[in-house]
Amino acid sequence: TVGGKRIFITHGHQYRVKYEHDFRTLAYRAAALNADLVVFGHTHTPHTSYVGSMTIINPGSISYSHTYAVAEIDGNNLKTEIIKL
Repeated sequence: TVGGKRIFITHGHQYRVKYEHDFRTLAYRAAALNADLVVFGHTHTPHTSYVGSMTIINPGSISYSHTYAVAEIDGNNLKTEIIKL
């Protein structure tokens, strides 16, 4: 928990992120943990999506997609951004 937001960070391989375009297995686990923000990897592809009020983000890869992610928590607000180098 950071700034009152529950964050679930995982590599992603255990949650079928390469095979599910909607990341449902990952989202199901994150919802069970009451996560506000999910950060995952494994695919090396930048991605942001939302399930209800939960944000799911993959920062990509500095070496493959030349991207990284920034998350900002300000009070009750959560903002994420994928940055391209």
